[in-house]
Amino acid sequence: MYITPELETEWLRENLNKPNQSRFAICLKELDTYIGNVQLLDITECGGELHLFIGNKLYWGKGVGYQATMLLLRFAFLERNLELVYLRVHPANIPAISIYEKAGFEITGKEDGLIRMSALKKNILKLGFLKK
Repeated sequence: MYITPELETEWLRENLNKPNQSRFAICLKELDTYIGNVQLLDITECGGELHLFIGNKLYWGKGVGYQATMLLLRFAFLERNLELVYLRVHPANIPAISIYEKAGFEITGKEDGLIRMSALKKNILKLGFLKK
């Protein structure tokens, strides 16, 4: 299916204002270039699910994913006052797992063939990863 500008605009209208979702574009300020997105979905009173996508392969391994993850954790824990952020990642995606572990996520199990990882606000704050 070809995604037209009209279809994309309609999807954005329907999804960007949902109270249980926060979606952010990852852009390079210097080049005014979009390279991916980071999202917090299925937000409840206590937590939400992180999704990270760096679509431009030129920026893989450059620390962008880690920076975006840390900014989203800061948003989730300090702005939204959530207690938990979780994610699911394919076990073969070693670079992503490394990013998440560096950011303070811990493996909490497996789900549908994916690794489930979680970060608790109290642990992340205790590690000093986020400044209030």
